[in-house]
Amino acid sequence: MQQGKASFPNGNVAIFRGKYRKNLGKRRVKESAQRWYMKGAVDFIKAAQGWKLHDHRTDDTTRYLEEQGWK
Repeated sequence: MQQGKASFPNGNVAIFRGKYRKNLGKRRVKESAQRWYMKGAVDFIKAAQGWKLHDHRTDDTTRYLEEQGWK
């Protein structure tokens, strides 16, 4: 992944978090697990510095997860 600033839409982390948490609720993710999902999503975005979220491909996410020890 490229280097640069973490890429949140318009730099607005609060909007991203709100929408993501709402979607987690729709998917019936337990409240206690939502915090960890949020942390994982924010960590991914920070690791993908300089990229806009809509530019990410599935293999970018897969590569990141493998680098983090998820297989």
